[in-house]
Amino acid sequence: MPAWLVIPATAAFGFAIGLINGFLISWIGLNPFIVTLASGEVFAGLTLVITKGYPVGPLGPNFSMFGNGSIATIPVPILFFLGAAVIFSWVLRYSRFGRNIYAIGGNHDAAILVGIPVRRVQAIVYGLAGMFAAIAGILYASRMDSAEPGVGGSWLMPAITAAIIGGTSLQGGQGTILGTVLGAILMAIIANGMTLLNVSGYWERVVIGGVVLVAVLVDFLRKQPGAGLPRYLTFRRKM
Repeated sequence: MPAWLVIPATAAFGFAIGLINGFLISWIGLNPFIVTLASGEVFAGLTLVITKGYPVGPLGPNFSMFGNGSIATIPVPILFFLGAAVIFSWVLRYSRFGRNIYAIGGNHDAAILVGIPVRRVQAIVYGLAGMFAAIAGILYASRMDSAEPGVGGSWLMPAITAAIIGGTSLQGGQGTILGTVLGAILMAIIANGMTLLNVSGYWERVVIGGVVLVAVLVDFLRKQPGAGLPRYLTFRRKM
């Protein structure tokens, strides 16, 4: 396949897989966490079956330019990143589709009652998630000039952490692209700082897990004033 066709073809494949997840979640009513976790395992396993666990490469200069090339001294992956961030910041802020996403996340049942096509919007969102995951995989393989079948398995928690500390609420209806970008930058700073301080890489997972717990607790207390620890302390004072 010509290199210039690889990215759109792979993006379309990722979008189709995301749509399948969206269909199972929106139309069938399966649990989103279980569906996405299971489909991730299925395709991770299929990747190992197809490659027999061996890296695929070298991939050639025409393909590696997507990960290693630059336009006006700006690396191509950065342009992809900034382009996606700007476009979907606008979509979430100014388009009907973006407002529908916030409405569904804020109150699923109310969104149905006001006539929002909830199932269709959810399916498209899962499709977009699959598409961007596919593009990220292509850019990574292009940069390394090799497709590693097991890569990305440890990226789940940092990705979730970046979104949470960037202001995305696990309870839905709140979050921005800019916040997530800043959250990702903060995660990179933490990882680089630990490297510069010669802290063992094993501690990085401990730190990421701790950051997630703190961010989730803050989000929970912000959404429900008086909940959690403050409520417990109030109860103890009454006793």
